Amino acid sequence: PYRMFMHLYELNVQLDALRRLKRALKPGGTMVIDLFNPDIPRIAKGKSEFLMDETNEYKVWLKEEFDAYRQIVVNEFKLEKLNKSGIIEYTAKRDFKARWFYPLEFAALIFYSGFFRTEVYADYFGKKFTGAEDKMIWVLQKEAL
Repeated sequence: PYRMFMHLYELNVQLDALRRLKRALKPGGTMVIDLFNPDIPRIAKGKSEFLMDETNEYKVWLKEEFDAYRQIVVNEFKLEKLNKSGIIEYTAKRDFKARWFYPLEFAALIFYSGFFRTEVYADYFGKKFTGAEDKMIWVLQKEAL
């Protein structure tokens, strides 16, 4: 699942989820968790709003607010449907929030939940994670008996 773990905001819930997932795996089983790698300069700004995409029919906006203390970003996506004259016919909005994890923080969560971290990738094609990329694809393995 795409970044679903980022919707767990509290430490005890995160550890409980990882431990339950580990119990559900067979010995030697593997699990993948997809997270984004925090963009510190972007977070430091606190807020941003920008046009993500624009066509003759639509404009898609993203507004972000960062809570650096709790490590939570609140995103508001806004879609504007334009008529042939370029006037907005309607607007649809969707909000969601997500908690980001720093690489060493997530490594600690893995350790305390009893997983063995096998690899961290920067993309879905096997590129090794160096810390500079925007994705962290964690491959976790349960010990084999």
